[in-house]
Amino acid sequence: MLNLAQVADLLATSKPTVRRLIDTQSLRAVKLGRQWRVARDDLRTYLLTPSDLEDIDAAEDTETD
Repeated sequence: MLNLAQVADLLATSKPTVRRLIDTQSLRAVKLGRQWRVARDDLRTYLLTPSDLEDIDAAEDTETD
C-alpha cells in the first residue's frame, strides 16, 4: 500500500491532485485512520487505459487456451 506522497511522486504530481483523483473516484483508495492508502494494483489500473486493459485480458485468455 502506498501513501499519498508516494503516489504523488510516482505520478509526478502533487498530493492535492492525488486527493482529487480519490475524491472523484478516478483512483481507488482506502482510508486507514486519518491516512489514505492506494494499493499498487489500483494505481496500475488507473494508469492503464481501457484499451490496454482489454489487450491484457485478451492476452491472458489466449494463454489459458
